[in-house]
Amino acid sequence: MKKSAILERAKLSSHQTKKTRAVYLLFCEEEVVYIGITDNLDWRLKTHNIVKKSEYDSCYFLEIPFETDSADGGLSRAIEKAFIKQFNPRLNTDLKDGKLTYPEVWLLRQIFGDDLEIEY
Repeated sequence: MKKSAILERAKLSSHQTKKTRAVYLLFCEEEVVYIGITDNLDWRLKTHNIVKKSEYDSCYFLEIPFETDSADGGLSRAIEKAFIKQFNPRLNTDLKDGKLTYPEVWLLRQIFGDDLEIEY
C-alpha cells in the first residue's frame, strides 16, 4: 500500500510537538520503515535508539483517544502489532513473521476500511 493511501485511509496525523498516546509510522519515501508506540512523540523521535534520523523522512501517527490498559498493552499495542504484521517495516524486528489473527484483521478493517487487502 502506498504512503498516500495509508495516510488517507487511516486518517493519520503528521508529526507535531504534542503529548498524546499514539501509534506512529516512520516513512522513507513510500516505504513504512518503523512502527512504534509513544506517549510523547517529539521526545521519542529525539531519543530513538533503533531508528536514526537519516533512515526516515516523515512521521505520521494515529492518536489513541483512550487506552484499555490490559496485561498485554491495551488498544495501542494491539494496533501496533496489527500494523507491524500488515506493513512489515524493515526496522521492526519483532512480529515481522507473525500472521494476522482474525481480531487483528477486524481492527485493521476498522481503521483502513473493508476493502483493505490483507493476507492471513
